[in-house]
Amino acid sequence: MTRRLPGFIILLLLLSLPIINTASAETSQVGGYEIGLSISPRVPIVDRANTLTISINDATTKQPLESQYTITINTPGGGQALQRNFNALAGSSTFIYKFPSSGLFDVKIEVTSVEGNEIDPATANFEVNIRSSATGTGTFAVTEVETTDTARNKDTEFEVGSLIIVSANLQNNSDSSNSFLYVVQVKDANDQIITSPVIISDQLASNAERIAGPSVRIMQPGVYTAEIFIWEDFVTLSPLAPPESISFTVTN
Repeated sequence: MTRRLPGFIILLLLLSLPIINTASAETSQVGGYEIGLSISPRVPIVDRANTLTISINDATTKQPLESQYTITINTPGGGQALQRNFNALAGSSTFIYKFPSSGLFDVKIEVTSVEGNEIDPATANFEVNIRSSATGTGTFAVTEVETTDTARNKDTEFEVGSLIIVSANLQNNSDSSNSFLYVVQVKDANDQIITSPVIISDQLASNAERIAGPSVRIMQPGVYTAEIFIWEDFVTLSPLAPPESISFTVTN
């Protein structure tokens, strides 16, 4: 079968995804700030990409605040699963995270700067219950995962600032046409997410296949891993295939 690059609609999510009604959401008022955590899907599971949205508002006016904060996720056993600094522009930021196990996780959000001014840390604590594993439905098969330059030359080493295309061949194994989201996010060698998600939205006919290939740009040298998620839609975030990943190196 001849494969071609389709006319995908590419959506670059700069800092936040839509907050959808299937998400669980909690808020905590600390000092003069209202700190919120929203997770989608409503009941997050271990091996599904979960979307975490953090919001920081003025507790009185409810207006969003530009802030800097640190999020720490601790495992049920007391270990640290993630710690990362964020900027919340226009009051919110979003990232994709896969919880490493089932159980009750402690999520701590510590706001350290508001509107460019350092503050005494305002800390909100949340508990997130992660249910047992669930994999993709098998509706899609994902093969030939690779990184290339803009000329489509396959490579795993790129220069700082160059466009890196993260591509894969998708095949719809079902008996009907299916819409899908092709989601790519990048982690560094410390397992920290360093890019906002890049998403392709399209539809694939029954038993058809095509190549998907959004691009990312890395501005610091190092070893990175691109994670690929195939979802049905933003409402359910149901996986159509198990996640895939590929590692690459960025040099000066």
